[in-house]
Amino acid sequence: MAIFIFQKNSDGKEGSLIHIAASQEIWDANKVQPESLFDLVTVNDELFNAVRLNNKGVISKTGDTVNTMDLSPVSTGGNFIDYKHEENKEALIERLDKWLKLGKSGTLADQVTAYKAHIESLGTEAIAHSFEKHAEDNGVTAVHPLQLV
Repeated sequence: MAIFIFQKNSDGKEGSLIHIAASQEIWDANKVQPESLFDLVTVNDELFNAVRLNNKGVISKTGDTVNTMDLSPVSTGGNFIDYKHEENKEALIERLDKWLKLGKSGTLADQVTAYKAHIESLGTEAIAHSFEKHAEDNGVTAVHPLQLV
């Protein structure tokens, strides 16, 4: 089971999702602040992957229920960013690089390293979908910026 990390006491508050983690173990290994400062909601892997791959955006939560919206490949709302534009590609690479410079290690760090290398190797004209989908279609685990705890 995966974990969505929200601002504390954020029921019904739009935009309160702070991080996502594939598991409690990954959250525990990478968090830098006490868990008591957040509301954690356990979600199934299907929802985690839908958000991670920008197929769904998180609107808010109510208790343990996460409210989402579908994101189309051309959407610019929610958590989706159109990485077909070079400036957004560079911004993603910079964000991944900053996280890696924190000296993190483990499974997530390995995934971030591989994903960053994959994104750097692509020309924006070479993809028909999001970078996340392209990476996954080519055997590289995509890492959503919300995973960078």
